[in-house]
Amino acid sequence: MELLLALVALVLAVIALGVALAVRVELSRSRQAAAAAAAEAGQARERAAEAERTLGALRGEIEQLRGDLGALRTLVENPPPLALPKTRSGGLEDLREELRAAQQEPDEPEEP
Repeated sequence: MELLLALVALVLAVIALGVALAVRVELSRSRQAAAAAAAEAGQARERAAEAERTLGALRGEIEQLRGDLGALRTLVENPPPLALPKTRSGGLEDLREELRAAQQEPDEPEEP
């Protein structure tokens, strides 16, 4: 009877050892999975931070473009006055006289 009891205790000890080893392996796998999940979460946080920075920059550009658009609308609604051409000091008759005088002058020969 004692031998049978010792044999049962030995079988139970081997089973307990097998279960303990299986739990240890599963715990190791769980730790590796947790470490991988933590690394992935860190990368996701970095991507989210980069997306937030990009979003902030885009919002700034949008505000700048809105300001530019407002300025352009103001210019369209209230255009600046057009500059008039400068008046000439003489009339058309003066220009005709200058042309006639230029045509009547003899061409000057070139000097060597």
